[in-house]
Amino acid sequence: MPSATLISAQSFLVDRIVPDCEVIHLPSADVPGGILKYRIAVSAFRSQERPRRLKFVPAQNITAPDGSIIFDFRHHSPGNWAHLLTMHLPLLFHISEQLAIPWQQALILMPKSAPRYARRALAMFGLKTLFTDDIVHGAGVEIIADPWQCFWPVRPDWATTHSVLSALHAAIAREDRQLPRRILLLRRDTRTLTNSADIVALTEPLGFEVVYPEDYTPAEQAAFFMNAEAIIAVHGAGLAPLLYRTKNSAHMKLVELFPCGHITSVFRFIATQTNTAWVGVRGKLRPEYVKPAYRLSKPYRRFSLDNFEVDPRSLMLALRKLEIAA
Repeated sequence: MPSATLISAQSFLVDRIVPDCEVIHLPSADVPGGILKYRIAVSAFRSQERPRRLKFVPAQNITAPDGSIIFDFRHHSPGNWAHLLTMHLPLLFHISEQLAIPWQQALILMPKSAPRYARRALAMFGLKTLFTDDIVHGAGVEIIADPWQCFWPVRPDWATTHSVLSALHAAIAREDRQLPRRILLLRRDTRTLTNSADIVALTEPLGFEVVYPEDYTPAEQAAFFMNAEAIIAVHGAGLAPLLYRTKNSAHMKLVELFPCGHITSVFRFIATQTNTAWVGVRGKLRPEYVKPAYRLSKPYRRFSLDNFEVDPRSLMLALRKLEIAA
């Protein structure tokens, strides 16, 4: 993963007399792989996800339809839009191709509580699904991925095969809504911008239109990343369709907005794999963020979903670095 830039809010942390924005150099880094094994076997597939039930109900036994090949994706939070699009589905696309399993034969097991948008994403590719927390008997693919993220370096190739892109472009062609070329991708429930009015006022004159992903179909969300020339996005699941850009896609520019409690390199890495120029912008620090950030023996997760404020100055620096603003 090549080096990149993260820009912080204006503060006295750069100069105690003249406040300024920190421009942080993120060094290049290796993204490790791992071991991926899979085989077709007759088995009893049990959910690894904890069912969301008010009271315990023993799992029942279900037999898969004859001719189906089971892919049990009831693990690693498949109800999360980003996990489903960037982990589970690329794994399905790769394994089905390697084992010559037609998509029509694949039966995708998902938790009974899987949200509507996850169901719509699977339907977009025409996949057969079974939403259940029960034990399912039949022929299926047993998968060992160690670690689970071991295929990060190669998953863009798996998500942009001819069959995947054909299904995706067919779904996009069925939509008729005009989509913006410059997008400000915001969130409503968590990680919302507390000064969104300031950010809209800054970006609107540059041609950016506010978009909330949940207001659009999965196909339209994929189209954002295939057709847009520039996107400013709050870090989160709304960025998942970035993976479905090909190496030959038209060059795109991406500014990723982070709350201090959730800085990751996930989409920075995908950007480098999909002909996308990337700059990160970190929101303002709060006093309660500081001490836990230096407790290196514990995960830094407590503030992950906090709403946050982005300094318009730091965002403007990012836009200038990407030559979106003068």
